[in-house]
Amino acid sequence: MEEFKKNIYKEYIKLFPYDELNELDEIEEAINEGREVIYEIIVDNRIVGFIMLERIRKDFPYYVDYFGIFKKYQGKHYGTMAFNYLINNVVVNDGICLEIEKEDKRFPHTLKRAKFYRDLGFKRINSEYLYYNVRYTPYVYDKHRKYTKSDIYKILTSYYKKNFGIKEFHDNFVLIK
Repeated sequence: MEEFKKNIYKEYIKLFPYDELNELDEIEEAINEGREVIYEIIVDNRIVGFIMLERIRKDFPYYVDYFGIFKKYQGKHYGTMAFNYLINNVVVNDGICLEIEKEDKRFPHTLKRAKFYRDLGFKRINSEYLYYNVRYTPYVYDKHRKYTKSDIYKILTSYYKKNFGIKEFHDNFVLIK
C-alpha cells in the first residue's frame, strides 16, 4: 500500500474520472482483506503503469479493477506486454474478466480500448448494462475455463455488491441485455 501511495496514486487520480475512483481507505481495505493486488508495470527500472486485480472468491476469475499506463508512456505497447505477462504468469488457469464502456463510433477511445482487449484474446460477452448511467460491456479471458454469460453476470454483480453494497448496486445497476 505504501508503494501505491508513493508511486502510483497521483497517476491513478489523473487517469480515471473522479466518480470512478476508489478512496484510499477502500483500496487499503481490499488489499488487507486479500482480495485486491496491485501490480506495478516496470520498464527499465521505471514504473510506467499499474494493474489492480481483485478476486473475491477462488472459483471466480480475476477482475481488472483498474488498469492504467501513465500518460507519458502510453502508445509504447507496455500495456500489451503487461497483460501478456499477467495472463501467462499470474492468472494462468483462472481467467480474467473486466468491463469497458460500450463501443461507440462517436468516442474513438471506446473502439481502441475494445480492440486492445480483443487483440489480447479477450472475448466480448453479449451483454450490456448501465451502472451509474454509463453503458458497459463485459469481456473475459478464459483460455482454460469457459465462463458463460450468466457466470460473468453473477461474477460482475458480486464484485459490485461486495465493493459498493447491495442497496447502491440495486439503485444504480440496470441490465440491458
